[in-house]
Amino acid sequence: MGTASRNAALAVYFHKVAEAEQILLQARLFYRAIKLNAKLSKWERALELAIQQKVHLDTVLAYRKRFLENLGRQETNERFKKEFAQAGELNWTEIKAKIKAEKEKEAKMK
Repeated sequence: MGTASRNAALAVYFHKVAEAEQILLQARLFYRAIKLNAKLSKWERALELAIQQKVHLDTVLAYRKRFLENLGRQETNERFKKEFAQAGELNWTEIKAKIKAEKEKEAKMK
């Protein structure tokens, strides 16, 4: 785990989520910032980051879909419905490959 990731984890531990997100964004660790929001069920923010940074939109959608399926619920958020309609089929193999590449890039930043 790099310095930025470690500092962000400490910020989350002290309930400073916005600060943690800023640390990750400044370090250009977009996947980590998106995943942080998804793990905290801040789905709108995760989607917003993916759209703003033009990365991992499919990742957010796939995690959101899995989250709702685990709860046995249907999507009710219009913004997500729109993005799902535009995204088409979500490919977990591609998503996992992108996540792996992000983690490898982060490991080289140490």
